[in-house]
Amino acid sequence: MLDNKPEFELYVVRLCFQGLVAAMSRWQSHSGVLENSIVHFLKVTRSYWSGLFHCYAVDGLSRLP
Repeated sequence: MLDNKPEFELYVVRLCFQGLVAAMSRWQSHSGVLENSIVHFLKVTRSYWSGLFHCYAVDGLSRLP
């Protein structure tokens, strides 16, 4: 869980997450035994990207898993 503040808006959460994903992508070759896990995380994140932030775009939609 990213522990986002309830008052964060969609663009803030998306920007923060994009930064995290970019850093992981940039440094994956330096991650040692975690490299395969990071590659998998990035692949899954790309495949679900379009639906990752709906809870920030729809008022009243729960942000809890």
